[in-house]
Amino acid sequence: MNTRWPALIACSVILTGCAGMQNPQKANLVHCANQLKASKAENYPLVLQEGDLCLQKNTLPASLQSLIYAVQADAYSNLKHFPEAVAAKEKSMQLAVKPDPRANLDLSAMYRDAGNPKKALELVQYNLDNGMWKPERVPASTCRLTIIWASR
Repeated sequence: MNTRWPALIACSVILTGCAGMQNPQKANLVHCANQLKASKAENYPLVLQEGDLCLQKNTLPASLQSLIYAVQADAYSNLKHFPEAVAAKEKSMQLAVKPDPRANLDLSAMYRDAGNPKKALELVQYNLDNGMWKPERVPASTCRLTIIWASR
């Protein structure tokens, strides 16, 4: 999740700037920016509240919806609400512009935490079978440890 902080901060800055627009035809993104700020502050109930408001009050492009759902999935996971975390992460992945091997790994962890290690292992195996591991980004030892971890 640490690699997402720069993206979250950048989106927060962009959304904060957009939230100040007074044109009623423009999206009201204040709740979107507040969700990202709450996530940074680890205020997970507020993350969920602001994320829901952001999605309700705006017609967002799929890429921003994906980000909102991903942040909600992280919040649900931190609150130990694993079925909701899985649902939000799956929604985020459906809306994503391109497949993200890290998202599969995060979803695998959520399935494991939700008590479904078989599904967790299937996702890890999917990444391996489809060549989604980039050796320069994820060392092979991490892949082996992830498989062992997912199969517990």
